[in-house]
Amino acid sequence: MKKFFTSMILVLALIFGESFAHAVPVQIYDSDVENIIGKLQVVCGMFGIDIWGKEYYTYQGARRCELNFGNSRKNIIRFRLNNDNSVSRVLITFPTPYIESNPVEVLFVLSSIFGELGLNYSETNALTDNLQAKLERMSSYATHFHDKSSVWCAKTNRYITLDFELDYSKVDFYLYASK
Repeated sequence: MKKFFTSMILVLALIFGESFAHAVPVQIYDSDVENIIGKLQVVCGMFGIDIWGKEYYTYQGARRCELNFGNSRKNIIRFRLNNDNSVSRVLITFPTPYIESNPVEVLFVLSSIFGELGLNYSETNALTDNLQAKLERMSSYATHFHDKSSVWCAKTNRYITLDFELDYSKVDFYLYASK
């Protein structure tokens, strides 16, 4: 019986391991980056949140578009672009003290981006609830926190992964997709 149980676990691990091993990175946003920027400017602008400082550049062979939000140059939304200007990845980063003084602004920018990427309310909650629970249990003495979670986005038919990192100086929300 013990051998049967062990072999069943091994078979299941191979089956599920193989399906995860074949996760293929895909773009996270199919339309042109200018579409998501325009929508962010309109939606955030309605609530007094400035989206500003658009800059295109190439870094280590990858095209990028970078914006700022709020009142600080350190509040950054960075889109990694494909050749057709679709978005392969998104990074939202800001200083740790900024979220303490402007939590509504940060959460509104994040939720606007999640919505533009195709995530609905329940998918966004599934992506962030586990993270929130872990943050609440984190020791007040910790100087670094890193967590990753994924959710299936029904609208875009792909997994959206949130790779979250927090330290004493900054917070990073790194978003990418796979199928």
